[in-house]
Amino acid sequence: MQLCGYKLKVIPSAVIYHFAGGTLQQGSFKKLYWNHRNNIFMMVKNMENGTLLRRLPFRMMLDGINIFFSALKLDFRHSFAIIQAYGWLLFHPGLLWRKRKEVQRMRRVPDVQIERNVLQKSIILEYFLRGKKYFSEIAGNELAERAKIEEKD
Repeated sequence: MQLCGYKLKVIPSAVIYHFAGGTLQQGSFKKLYWNHRNNIFMMVKNMENGTLLRRLPFRMMLDGINIFFSALKLDFRHSFAIIQAYGWLLFHPGLLWRKRKEVQRMRRVPDVQIERNVLQKSIILEYFLRGKKYFSEIAGNELAERAKIEEKD
């Protein structure tokens, strides 16, 4: 919606119950596979060329580190889920290209404008290095405060 130029509003007091992945257990092969595959897919189809060229190599490096440390812990299922996600992406370049062209054709807003609405902390660092397990711990009041500021504008 944002790429097409629509403005989003936030209601910080809203409560959302999210049951996504309810059928897939945390840490299951399928959940790991879908999370990695879909996240890279989303990056490829939604980001502008410059943003993608800056972010995708970093993301791939982090996934490589993830594969390495999972293998060190003998969690080969985790490593293989990531490798299989990249395999799917490599063998479906036509679909990736078609979806990217479709999304980029609809684009009305640059990435820089969208990134103003994105959490400015690294979820990876917060989760793995600082031990924060819930989004509310990671984001704190950052997004709610930003919403209040925009409401005044």
